[in-house]
Amino acid sequence: MDGVLQRLEDSIHSSQGDKRAIIHLEKNEQLKGVNFLDELYQAILKKVVLKITYQSFKAQQSNVFIFHPY
Repeated sequence: MDGVLQRLEDSIHSSQGDKRAIIHLEKNEQLKGVNFLDELYQAILKKVVLKITYQSFKAQQSNVFIFHPY
């Protein structure tokens, strides 16, 4: 986890040597879900399609989202 947080200080760049940012975050001490960032980062690098199920606290049913890393 320490490695992920260190890589997120300004932006994360792909390991292929190019300078395009993969993930960019503003500083936020109350950020939740940081534990998922390494898995998301690896999925983006490997161009893996993600199926994410989300349910807000107010909703009775969850929603499924498909994300394609471009």
